[in-house]
Amino acid sequence: MQLTIHAKGEGANILSFLLAKHPERLYEKEHKGHKVRLFYQTFTPNEVKVTIYVVLDAISLVRDSGEKLDITHYINDREFAVSSLFLSLIRSSLATALNGLPKEEYLPYVRQVFQFSYSFGPVNTDLSVENLRELFSPLGFTLSVQSETKKSPLYVTVTGETTLQKGLRQLFILIPVIDNYKHYFIDEKEAEKLQRFGEGWLDDHPQKEWIYKRALKYKGLLDDHITEHIKVEKEKKQKGLNQLRYEKIIEIIQSKPHLRKIIDMGSGEGKLSTRLGFLPNVSEIIAVEPSERETLKAKKDMQKLPKIRAS
Repeated sequence: MQLTIHAKGEGANILSFLLAKHPERLYEKEHKGHKVRLFYQTFTPNEVKVTIYVVLDAISLVRDSGEKLDITHYINDREFAVSSLFLSLIRSSLATALNGLPKEEYLPYVRQVFQFSYSFGPVNTDLSVENLRELFSPLGFTLSVQSETKKSPLYVTVTGETTLQKGLRQLFILIPVIDNYKHYFIDEKEAEKLQRFGEGWLDDHPQKEWIYKRALKYKGLLDDHITEHIKVEKEKKQKGLNQLRYEKIIEIIQSKPHLRKIIDMGSGEGKLSTRLGFLPNVSEIIAVEPSERETLKAKKDMQKLPKIRAS
């Protein structure tokens, strides 16, 4: 099982720093008896092709995780396919790219867009090619699939313009959805991974709910995740309304330059009072807040500001 990352474009060789892998060395790491290897097939200033693959220790799978992986023989096709097991084994090796945390001088390149092709396989799936296309097309990828027969494992390639981090995060969510088999117990961490790796794209995906169902599997966890998602969206909306309220108040005060002293009733943490304090026509603000906790926090924050004296 393997994943090949192929990037084209000016400065594509920066990928070696984003991956934190030297192009002239074979990378090898042992993880619970299995070997993770990474090597560069092509490395020029404008084109990079790098492959990461796993050599599984089948005996270790049986000895250490037989019940967990539901393996009763040395060979189980799911364990040798690109799936959640494969991703869990390569995750630490790709951590720098997934987290977008190369050395400080290369941080600006995390957002650099290149023409990428991600090829992975073999893949076992119950989805049709059209289903796969519906997963990747909304992300701007074109899809190509190779298979010897209708029942043979698939070798999938998706191509499009993206960043290394975003492309990898999308694959780490969608590959387990394609395979629809989890080698590990699904808990809250899986929902957290969806939120973290899905940030900036998953909420807008037309197949979002279906992706959640395939990724989380169990209705209880799915319901909890949806409830939390609704809560977050509600908080975002409320935050937006507060922002509009602040802007309207500031607009009114600016339209009345004779107002020199402002009383902020129910000032809370002092966010509005702080913004009012920077208006040129305002000479004094009296913030009134019954909560001692909020008042102390407001005073602490205001003392850090250059033009406001908290009393």
